[in-house]
Amino acid sequence: MGHEKSLLDTISERLQAEDFELPVYSPIAARVQTLASNPNTELEQLEKVLLHDATLSAEILRLANSSFFAGLNKIETVRAAITRLGFQQIVSLAVVCAQREQFRSGDRELAGWIGQLWRHSLACAVAGKWIAERCGYRERASEVFLAGLFHDIGKLVLFKAIEDCRARQLIQAGLPNALLLEIVGALHAEQGALLLERWQLPPLYVDIARQHAAPEPDELNPIGLMVRLANLTCLKLGLDLRHEPSILLASTPEAAALGIKEVALAELEIMLEDGVMKLAV
Repeated sequence: MGHEKSLLDTISERLQAEDFELPVYSPIAARVQTLASNPNTELEQLEKVLLHDATLSAEILRLANSSFFAGLNKIETVRAAITRLGFQQIVSLAVVCAQREQFRSGDRELAGWIGQLWRHSLACAVAGKWIAERCGYRERASEVFLAGLFHDIGKLVLFKAIEDCRARQLIQAGLPNALLLEIVGALHAEQGALLLERWQLPPLYVDIARQHAAPEPDELNPIGLMVRLANLTCLKLGLDLRHEPSILLASTPEAAALGIKEVALAELEIMLEDGVMKLAV
C-alpha cells in the first residue's frame, strides 16, 4: 500500500512540475470550431482553413470516404466533403484528425494503452452522437460527439505523466496492469477537466470530463447521460481500457432517463462493432 501511495505522489508531483509538457489543443481545430460557431461563416471560409493544412485535408477526405460515412460516389474535394456531410460533421472530423497526433507515445508499453484510449474516445464520440440523434437531440449531436471525444482526456494526461516519470527514471517500467488502471482511473476526471479548462473549451466539456465517472448520473443533464451511456456501451464491447461484457445497458439509469429501448441499444452495439472502429486507424 505504501508503494502505491509513493507512486501516486511521484506522478502527482510531475503533473505539477513546470517542465511537464501537457497535451496541446490543435490551433486549426480551434479555428475550425470558431468558424462553425459563426452563423455567417461561408463554405469557402471553412474550405480555405482546411486546405491550409494538406495533411488534415487528406485525412478528412479519407474519413469522408470511409465505409462509415461514404455515399454512393467518392468525395474528391474538401468542398464536396463539406457539402455532403455538413459544417458540424466536418468540424467533428477536423477535431478528430487534429487531435489524433496527441495519442502517440515513444514508450512501447504505454503506446498500446494510449492507442486503446484513442479508440475508446472515438467510439464514445460516435456512440454519443448516435444516441443523441436517436433520442431526439439531433441539434446537439455535435456537442455530444466532442464531449464523448474529450471525456477521458485526463487518462491521456496521466499516461503522458507516467511516460515522463519513466524517462526520468522516477518509476520503473512494467507496472502491473491493475495498478496502472487504478492510478489512471483515480486521477483522470479532475486532470481532464483541468486540461480542458487550460484549452479554454466550453464549460460543457469541462463539466462532463469532471463528472462522467461519478457514481450516479445527473438525470437533468442529457448530454452527460448520453456520454455515460456511450461510455458504458464501449465498456461492454471491450472498446475501453477494460472489458465488462456482463453490463445490461437497458437496465442502466442512463438508458432509463433517456428513454432508449433495448432494441435501439442492440443497434448501437452492432453499429460500433461493425463500422466505427475503421475510423480509428
